[in-house]
Amino acid sequence: MDRPGDSPDAGRGGGATAARLAAAIDGDRASVAWLVERFDPALHAAARWHLRGRLARVCDGDDLVHEVWLVALGRLASGDPERIAAAPRFLAFLSGVMRHLVNDLLRRHLRGDAPRIASGLGGGDGVRPDGDPRSAVWRAEVTSVTARVESTEARRRFREALSALDETDRAVVVLRGIEQVSARETATIVGSTEGAVAVRYHRARAKLRERLRASFLDDVP
Repeated sequence: MDRPGDSPDAGRGGGATAARLAAAIDGDRASVAWLVERFDPALHAAARWHLRGRLARVCDGDDLVHEVWLVALGRLASGDPERIAAAPRFLAFLSGVMRHLVNDLLRRHLRGDAPRIASGLGGGDGVRPDGDPRSAVWRAEVTSVTARVESTEARRRFREALSALDETDRAVVVLRGIEQVSARETATIVGSTEGAVAVRYHRARAKLRERLRASFLDDVP
């Protein structure tokens, strides 16, 4: 019998990501690990981009990604995971959680509060109470997998490929590809035009595909 997620994503409707997400929310360790491993390179790239300047000195990218997973799973457990079951929507949801955490971190840092992400690893908004056995599974598996993938070949290769792009192209890849920000908003952030952003994104994707045969690019439009 096939396990959840053994078949490729159907693209528009879910497939592997949908099956794994449903199982992970129910506390299936293997499905939590599958999701974390699959989306880690993209999430870690987004974390590195967000934690620039002063934030790089007060928060570690791995800590941020760790907290994103715990908050996201907690929110989805009490929400409607089917609406984001397809890989692109799920990646955009994870990125939205990351932006929220980063903005909160920046606000507290500017106020002079302790520069910790959320209330400490595993204690962020949305994580279900300790009495729910799924919460313990999520914490244990996310902690185990994120520690393991810190030195994986997939993350290293993606980080190197992204670093080979110029600064604006990296921003466009993170914003348009990973976070799925609109072309208009991306253009405003990078100080360009929508047309130029579209060209940059197309060319940056092509460059990344030359170096990465299989990557998160398969999950984004």
